[in-house]
Amino acid sequence: MGWLREEFEALGVPFEDRAARTDAAITAMRRLWSGDPVDVDDGFQTWRSAVSLPTPTRGAVPIVIGGHSDAAARRAGRLGDGFFPGKGDPERLSELVGIMRATAQEEGRDPDVIEVTAAHQGLAGNEPMRAVEELAAIGVTRMIVPTLTTDPAAAHDVYGAFAQRIIGPANS
Repeated sequence: MGWLREEFEALGVPFEDRAARTDAAITAMRRLWSGDPVDVDDGFQTWRSAVSLPTPTRGAVPIVIGGHSDAAARRAGRLGDGFFPGKGDPERLSELVGIMRATAQEEGRDPDVIEVTAAHQGLAGNEPMRAVEELAAIGVTRMIVPTLTTDPAAAHDVYGAFAQRIIGPANS
């Protein structure tokens, strides 16, 4: 959606319309992915008999809503296939996931089908399984693996050990 006013100004696009523009674009793209001719006139774009081919092999392209605001959480609940809050402590992450889930339910959507992606500083700490359990309790279904080394020669061994110690047990 964008948050940097200067980017919008450079394109001559009103910054204040960015939320409505994003919602309209998501709706239009989902309609286009049907493969059928689509007419769209939503105040931001106008298409007549537009067709997008090829169509996505799985029927749609997953839309992941990023952002660490209440508005982003609500958008994820309304329109998203995924939600990536991006940053925040576990307490704030829990609040955002709660907002996303409540919005999904209000919109008649199943919140359990919205994938939640997040990170946790504890994944690189002394008790990474505790961080995994905390994220899982919040409802996170995909976790960001932290940077564990900056040495390319050690990366295979370092991440391999992380996989054995954390990822394997977390998936069982």
